[in-house]
Amino acid sequence: LEGLFFTENKSAIGWSRLNTLIKSNLLQSKTTPVFSENFLLGVTSFEVKKPAEDIKEEDTSLEVVDPLRYREELPTRKDLFILIGVKSFADVFPIMRSWEGNLFANLREVLGIPVTVETNYLLKKEWRDGIVQNKNARVLTDKAGNIVLMYVYANDNHIIVTNTEEAVKEIIERLVTSKVRK
Repeated sequence: LEGLFFTENKSAIGWSRLNTLIKSNLLQSKTTPVFSENFLLGVTSFEVKKPAEDIKEEDTSLEVVDPLRYREELPTRKDLFILIGVKSFADVFPIMRSWEGNLFANLREVLGIPVTVETNYLLKKEWRDGIVQNKNARVLTDKAGNIVLMYVYANDNHIIVTNTEEAVKEIIERLVTSKVRK
């Protein structure tokens, strides 16, 4: 997991400034902010599993094998995400629903999701309710039913915006373990 931090004049910017910079139409009350200024744009890395037919039976003779040798051969996939801090969990639902109409348009460049002639319908497509990693979510899918973008209510203080369930799983696991006292 890698975090990316946006700065302006050598200072980290907050959530409201990011929304101004990307020309987001996310509405937020200035008197009672629902979102925290804390957010994290990050990247998760996952090994891409080889298909079963590519796996060859190994020689079973006793030999010292470097386990990292096999890890290097596996390609990795990187998934972008935004972890948004929430001050008022109860008040965030209607704000996020009202942002849905432009959420994809506002964040597609930040998350690296291209819009082409074939995919421009996504700018107007309706979001649907979903459950991701046992959490409430709203999901935007393509014509084939694949997730293009989703936001997941990870807990009372965080919303995850990404396009893969693996990224959601990794972030939720890290949020849970960060709250465990050791």
